[in-house]
Amino acid sequence: LVEILEKRGFASPLGRDFLAEADERVKWDRIIMNPPFERLQDVDHVRHAFDLLNEGGRLVAIMSPSPFFNSQRKAQDFRQWFESVSGYAEDLPAGTFRESGTGVASKLVVIDK
Repeated sequence: LVEILEKRGFASPLGRDFLAEADERVKWDRIIMNPPFERLQDVDHVRHAFDLLNEGGRLVAIMSPSPFFNSQRKAQDFRQWFESVSGYAEDLPAGTFRESGTGVASKLVVIDK
């Protein structure tokens, strides 16, 4: 999908695991992501992505609903952080990603920095 974004004029989209490869000195105005959901990995990805945003930047992510109700400490910490940055989350309709072969529940998350 990175190739499609480049052809549409998006500058330098990342198509790799930025948790392992991101240069913390490089900041972005916009980050759009669909991180893995397993074991609350989406929490790690979203929090790291937020750190890579410029002031005034926007992060849009697809997340599992789990971090928003899970009783694990990591999820609780995420909810507290999410509220502190005035994040917005909206449930996506059931079957939103059915064409992609998954029926997993998901949320649209938007955070402005």
